[in-house]
Amino acid sequence: MRLLVISYHYPSNGEVGGLRWTSLAKYLAGHGWDTWYLTAAPLSAAHATPGVTVESVAPGHTVSELYRRVRRVAPVPLPPHRTDLPENGGRKGLGVLLRPLGAMRSEASGVLYMLSEGEGWTLRAARRARALIDRIQPDAIVSSGPPHMAHIAAWLATRGQRGGGRWFVDLRDPWAGPVAKAWQEQRDRGSRMADVITRSAERLVLRSAAGVFTTTKELAAALTARYPHVAVTWIPNGADAEALPGRSAQPFRGLGIAHLGTLYGGRDPAPVLRALRLFFDRFPEARRDGTMFRHAGPEEPAHAAATRRVIEELDLRAHVTMQRPLPRAAALDLLARSGLAIVLAQDQDYQVPSKLYESVVMGVPTLVVAGRKSATAREGERVGAFVAGPDEVEVIAGIFEQLWNVVPAPDSAARAVCDYRTLAPTVARVLHDGESVA
Repeated sequence: MRLLVISYHYPSNGEVGGLRWTSLAKYLAGHGWDTWYLTAAPLSAAHATPGVTVESVAPGHTVSELYRRVRRVAPVPLPPHRTDLPENGGRKGLGVLLRPLGAMRSEASGVLYMLSEGEGWTLRAARRARALIDRIQPDAIVSSGPPHMAHIAAWLATRGQRGGGRWFVDLRDPWAGPVAKAWQEQRDRGSRMADVITRSAERLVLRSAAGVFTTTKELAAALTARYPHVAVTWIPNGADAEALPGRSAQPFRGLGIAHLGTLYGGRDPAPVLRALRLFFDRFPEARRDGTMFRHAGPEEPAHAAATRRVIEELDLRAHVTMQRPLPRAAALDLLARSGLAIVLAQDQDYQVPSKLYESVVMGVPTLVVAGRKSATAREGERVGAFVAGPDEVEVIAGIFEQLWNVVPAPDSAARAVCDYRTLAPTVARVLHDGESVA
């Protein structure tokens, strides 16, 4: 049987979004599936997978780039959106004039951002995918996003095709919604037109596909309520145990606490830092044994400033390092040497950071900091991680005490649950039968 995967990301571009289907394809080969993988990422022999044929289509120019070119030729300045103009005198009319112009600019920016999500790749990918379908006659097709324009490429590629097999939409994150609390305010201030287009595109795509995969039960339930006639299957993310190191034979001194990933949205390390200070107050000797919190990854400016204020406030400068993103091998080495991995997922009710699965599969004790009813908290409990709410500083400090200078044995059952090898049979069954699996 033949599978075509359409996904902007692939491991060669360093994005975690490329790991899900390349890892699944590796183990689907043992269930009778050969995979063709269409991506925007460059080809790389270092990331070759047996049974997977990779084809790359380079991105083109985005709508935003074309807009900037036009503006350089014939710039049309727009006044800033001013809300501080006095509502009296001759300036009242100016304020009334500027507000609609500012709103129009916000609408235009939102639409340009939405249309540029696929980075000029969508139409190119659709043409190549259509040619691939004609050539290989796949039994199943999967489009995986974000970027969710991959689904538009698949929709275009499958129009009027014969023998193209069933098409499944894989939503690694929500598309038109539901929106996490951390981004709801930003969305409310954004473009209503872009929001309408996004909702329409999701409705068109999901009603045209044979089925939908989601990475969380919560998103699956929300989509089932919105599209009751669409078959939705929950296939969690995972990790490929064969591609990950185990615990290091040279662990960090003391309790090494590691967080890998981006600080953005609701992700806030402050509860962990406050718990670390409480732990030091209770066990002063831990300040001298090498116990540290290590972060590696991008930080949004506001998050970076707020985190550094907390570090100063708690007098933790000597016990916290905030590093820029590391190459994957270096990041995995940092994690392997740590005694506790932190997964921050505050206000993410419908998605789960993929880092959760990597640390569990590697056998590193893992702490999820998230709302107790969120998707990440429930998934953390399912795979054997510690779970604490954002306001449960005492609980987090107790976990530090429990793990301090203690190396618990890896949970083999939890590791197996998170392994893509374990998930592959279910995926193979859905692709073959076209029916959702509860």
